Order: sequence, then structure tokens, then C-alpha cells
Amino acid sequence: MKKSIRMRWLMALVGISLLPVMSSAQASKTDLTGKWTFSVTTDNGTGTPTVSLAQKGDSLSGNYSSQVFGEQAIKGAVTGNRIAFMFTASLEGQSLIVRYTGTIEADGTIQGGVDLGGLGSGTFTATRQKP
Repeated sequence: MKKSIRMRWLMALVGISLLPVMSSAQASKTDLTGKWTFSVTTDNGTGTPTVSLAQKGDSLSGNYSSQVFGEQAIKGAVTGNRIAFMFTASLEGQSLIVRYTGTIEADGTIQGGVDLGGLGSGTFTATRQKP
């Protein structure tokens, strides 16, 4: 009887320890291809850029569109439930690299941070637009 109870506890612990691995594997299977609306908050204000993503394996490409940076081609990658992409833009005659990094959440949104080429930083939440 004691062996049976120990075995159940052991199986439960093994199952619990595998949950992060399983959720990470599921997140990496998420295809981010589509049009996304970003809600960005920085030290300089807020914005709602639109990002069109195309995912092939772990690679991302696409288009970033905002009032501040205009239309920009992006390149990036997905690793597990992590996403990162960047583009080069010009702001007031100065060239800068804008980098977005975030996490794909269980509800399908993406949350993370943005670095505005050393001129500022902020946070974002992204939601996929319905087709």
C-alpha cells in the first residue's frame, strides 16, 4: 500500500515538472503570421503601430507601420515562446535601430519591451487582428 502511494506521488511530481517543457513546446508551435496591432507606451508617449508578420520556422520577416517611423521592413526570430525583431529607422535625421523583444502569452497576445535605439524605451502589448 505504501509503495502505491509513493508511486502516485512520484508520478504527480514528474507530471508537474514536465508542464513548463510542454507549454514551451506548445508556444514554439505558434505561428505568428498575420497582422498585429501593437499598443506601445514609451517615455515620449503612446502609439499603436501595425505589424505584419510572416513566420517561416523560427525566422520572422514583415512590415512595421506607424506615424512616427513610417513603413519599415523588419527581421526577427522566434525561440520557444520568445519573440524578437528589429528595424532601422530615421528620426529627425538620425538613424537608429528599434528592437522589440517579448513573450508569447498563453492567450495569444505578445507582451514585452521596446528599445528605441538608445533614445528611449517602453513596453508593448500586441494583439493579432482578425482576418
